[in-house]
Amino acid sequence: MGLKTINYYITTLGITIDTAYAKITNLFLDKDGNCKAIAGIQQTRNDIDSLNILDTKEINFVVDKTLPIYEQAYIKLKEVLTDWEDDIPETEEVLEEVIQ
Repeated sequence: MGLKTINYYITTLGITIDTAYAKITNLFLDKDGNCKAIAGIQQTRNDIDSLNILDTKEINFVVDKTLPIYEQAYIKLKEVLTDWEDDIPETEEVLEEVIQ
């Protein structure tokens, strides 16, 4: 699960990619309940896990102990990437990506 958008401009590289996917790649938690989540951005879902990340977004929040941390990070990411939409792949899409 993650987010996706079209025509995403990567400032550090000076390029625009047609479709961009974002997914939480790292979570850091301190003893006081503060969490830092890093979302990796790439051109395909699979590239986030297998290639160098093209861009990142960092999200900081205080953990609500009644909810899963990953879910909280995802909600916060949606607040940062407001023009992005949920990326919940259909089973057929996932199979096609695995085959490629």
